[in-house]
Amino acid sequence: MAEATRRLTGAIDTRYAEGTGRLEKALADAHGLRNATAEEIAARDAELVCRLAAIDKVLALLGSAVNPLGAAPTL
Repeated sequence: MAEATRRLTGAIDTRYAEGTGRLEKALADAHGLRNATAEEIAARDAELVCRLAAIDKVLALLGSAVNPLGAAPTL
């Protein structure tokens, strides 16, 4: 039980650190956009539109997937 608790705590610590790192990067990116030119902002917007389209495509594929038992997966 103690080992399982240590492993769970380690996994939580890792996920927290990863999440914090992503947040720090997002804040740094946002700060960098303050001084960005209109072209740089437009390029960033275009990149985000592409990422959103990719996420939408994956979600659509997941939504249409059927598991071996014939039931649609739940998200």
